[in-house]
Amino acid sequence: MTRRRWGLAALGIVLLAWIIGGEWVSIHQHVPENHFIDALGGLSFLVAGLVALDRRPRNRMGWLMIAYVVVSYLGNWGNVQVAAVPMIGTIGQQTTGGS
Repeated sequence: MTRRRWGLAALGIVLLAWIIGGEWVSIHQHVPENHFIDALGGLSFLVAGLVALDRRPRNRMGWLMIAYVVVSYLGNWGNVQVAAVPMIGTIGQQTTGGS
């Protein structure tokens, strides 16, 4: 594997932890949503973004999909009971239209 593919694999692992961690926070804060479907949506954008970055590295569509994954889970992470985090979660919900 090339250095770029190792970087994409590392990015995929970090974002997979971001998705699963965000869903874990939502589950433990008793957020009434279907967490499986929410995670599948993020995972599909993650996989599609990584494939797009691997196949066409100069195209910006892959980075846009990766950015959507990061921003769309800000709302889930906003449920953490830390002082500044709910504000970040509210911003993430406003940008993605999530509830």
